[in-house]
Amino acid sequence: PFCKNYQGSYLVNYRYSTLGLLTSAGLLDIGDINTYQDLAFNINLPTTKLGTFGVFGLGGLSLSKNKIEKDTQLWDPIGEFNHYTFHSDMGAGGITHQYFFENNAYLKTSIALTSQRIAFERDSISAVDFSEHRFNREHFTNTALRFSTFYNKKINTLHTIRFGTIISQLNFDLGSAGINELNQYETYLADKGNAYTFQGFAQWKYKFTERWILNTGVHYFHFQLNKVNSVEPRAGIQYQINDIQTLSFGVGLHSRMEPMSLYNAYVLNEKGELGRFNQNLGLTKAYHYVLSYDRLLN
Repeated sequence: PFCKNYQGSYLVNYRYSTLGLLTSAGLLDIGDINTYQDLAFNINLPTTKLGTFGVFGLGGLSLSKNKIEKDTQLWDPIGEFNHYTFHSDMGAGGITHQYFFENNAYLKTSIALTSQRIAFERDSISAVDFSEHRFNREHFTNTALRFSTFYNKKINTLHTIRFGTIISQLNFDLGSAGINELNQYETYLADKGNAYTFQGFAQWKYKFTERWILNTGVHYFHFQLNKVNSVEPRAGIQYQINDIQTLSFGVGLHSRMEPMSLYNAYVLNEKGELGRFNQNLGLTKAYHYVLSYDRLLN
């Protein structure tokens, strides 16, 4: 908590890799260098009339690379040594707001910015003159700005409804290049841009007896890049066996878009033409069936 007279609170957590500390101190040598660190925080800010605000964040940095061996006798028989560096970084942060109405309803809204970066570099080093030769480079940076909100209303003891929307702006910076089969340095992917997704959903919860609860809903997804739409019905039912046991079953249609690098990659079609033909890919869809049993241990 911030103070005694205010119910606001905060939580902060930071970690650094034990493996990285031991390697830096010379207490451990595994041949490669691996370090990571992450920071997470959450701040809760309630108010008397405007609802509850929240601020959250999460970030992580990861590095992996191999050491350049000075003794060429330990190199590969082909007389070259491959040196690589791999980065994997991510970050997420945003604000939330929840407001309770007087009619057994509340509205929850959030705005979040997320980012992920993956980069890989590999070079070959000659045993003759220790010169470095670029072998391949890859970087994939995906950033998303998302706005989401939903309204939840308990109509009475039997009926509860919920509906909302999620709007996302997807930004990407993608690159991939390397030595091809002709020993030439070729660019496979180099693109920057953005795309948008829109999601809407509605849910109805019906408690038709003291032991039986029915959940039904529908989810809509639109991908702006290739104008793909998907309407996905979902339903679930729950039976309360007793005070400590429940049995549930659910079924629903779910869709998934592919990584942005796949849509923007240059590929060959059946005619041997090179282009971004993956941009016409549809969504991957599957029906999910879930059967669960829950029991309270104490």
